[in-house]
Amino acid sequence: MIAFLRASRFSGALILALAAAQAAAPLSAEADTLPRAAHAAFSQVASDEDAYSPLACHINVQHLLRALRRKGLNLWRWNVVYVSEYADHPAIGRYFNGSGLDPMNPRGGPIHWNFHVFLESRGWVLDLDYTDTPFPVPLQVYLATQFNPLDLSKLGVRVYRGDRYLRQYSDELPEDLEEPFRNWAWYLYDGGGAPIQTLCEWAASLP
Repeated sequence: MIAFLRASRFSGALILALAAAQAAAPLSAEADTLPRAAHAAFSQVASDEDAYSPLACHINVQHLLRALRRKGLNLWRWNVVYVSEYADHPAIGRYFNGSGLDPMNPRGGPIHWNFHVFLESRGWVLDLDYTDTPFPVPLQVYLATQFNPLDLSKLGVRVYRGDRYLRQYSDELPEDLEEPFRNWAWYLYDGGGAPIQTLCEWAASLP
């Protein structure tokens, strides 16, 4: 993992080759592959123009979670990962310093993000903002090709269970909301005490 994270910028063709090689590599008995239903759910959302909103990654992951749920997948197995500029770990008050991040292979070409949100499960990432032709990608490939390797120890993450995120998130305060009101700013700045880790720490902690 660590050696892979030191990789530099990749071309689109090499990204696809790396992802294909990773997916085809022999797996141990304990290793997990991405379920076919998850591939199908992602393809369904990625091909729906109405399901993607530029600069609204926190909403895009909701579309993905709903599609995964329709395929019968357990959302508690999916992590909603909020990534932002890491300042004074782990002091929440200084978590976001405003400088943001510059992805290496974003959808639509060069862009500056204040923060970003993607889904992760069993070492696989679903991100509608990854390349101009998004596809499910192994976490190692994603981290090495979407984020500058020099920034992995500077970017901070908060991670939330997919089922709770879909149940609690709202940009408006509906009258019939049963769970506590949450929006993107709450998940980014507050998190209800959710621990802040660097992106590198979080990735290293995964099975």
